[in-house]
Amino acid sequence: MLTATYEIDQNDILNYQLYHASMSKQIKKRRLISRILIPVLYGIIGLFFIVFSNYGLGIIFIVSGVLWLIFFPIWERKRYINHFKGFLKENYKSMFNDTSTIRFDDDSIFIKGLDSESTFGNNQLERIDEITDYIFVKLKSGQTVVLPKNKISNIDEVRSYLLELTGKLNLSYEANLNWKFV
Repeated sequence: MLTATYEIDQNDILNYQLYHASMSKQIKKRRLISRILIPVLYGIIGLFFIVFSNYGLGIIFIVSGVLWLIFFPIWERKRYINHFKGFLKENYKSMFNDTSTIRFDDDSIFIKGLDSESTFGNNQLERIDEITDYIFVKLKSGQTVVLPKNKISNIDEVRSYLLELTGKLNLSYEANLNWKFV
């Protein structure tokens, strides 16, 4: 039996949401199209104007496309962060600054918060993801347990236990230690 205690704040859940969004195939595709489609269209329109001897307008469109490539990713990143912050304030405010205890037993995981507790069998685990500051334990039900590594004193023991568990249950353990939301 292994026990860990930690406190969740808004930033912890925000980082999970950003990680989850950055790994979604649908969101990756949408972000790629948003980044590329407008500059390509501006470039084509700019070349069209240049071919028909309207150099000034052609250059304006091409420069606009290049500026889009440079500045849109910065704006989009901030937009995602602000969107998720608003979502969290509205839907998860009761969860923040709540001390939780997680206990890993031989065949189950028990989590107790201020006003709730859950137990689920190890067979309910779907995958485990680790980034620089967090370990995310995803359940088959769609829920995810966020474990902030800097707030758990025995995080090395927890990581070892989870690695051992993924081996036993043949689960995916993804370590994306260089992940950054861009």
